[in-house]
Amino acid sequence: MVNKGDLLSMFFNLAEKVSNNEKEIAQLKKRRQKQDRLADKQDQMKKIKNKYADDVYMTTEEYQKLIDKFGEVFTEKAVELLSGYIGSSGKKYYCHYKTILGWVKTRLESDGVKPMPGQLKNSSNVVRKNEAYYMLPQEVRDDLEKDKGRPVDEATRMKVKEMLKENGYRKC
Repeated sequence: MVNKGDLLSMFFNLAEKVSNNEKEIAQLKKRRQKQDRLADKQDQMKKIKNKYADDVYMTTEEYQKLIDKFGEVFTEKAVELLSGYIGSSGKKYYCHYKTILGWVKTRLESDGVKPMPGQLKNSSNVVRKNEAYYMLPQEVRDDLEKDKGRPVDEATRMKVKEMLKENGYRKC
């Protein structure tokens, strides 16, 4: 026969094992949930970022901020430089946008490439911001800002040229 003390110790041992198993199950569930959340975040990050060169990825908003801040030509050169460096060295960057704001910008400026905010790549018939732009009266600049990046008709182009000549800008 089993005495009462042995029975109680067996019961407590069994209860302790069940309790430990429940704790382990809870920990496994938490770990699994954390892994699932991490995987979801990584999937979202991959979906949001667009490819701008072989090895350069950014969100549309980040790319647009670069264009607004430095101009389209400078931004494209920065993307090319970063892509070439990543491709040749194999180095990985967590955020390509921040990398461009950092050493890529400094490197381009030291190579003589100047940022020109508002400059568009194919700007033959598009108004772009440069020194002449800032010589225009404020109300004209406000009107141009409304149509930012859109082709300008010839009549508007001539009107702007005339206004610039009147204000002493002769490179028209």
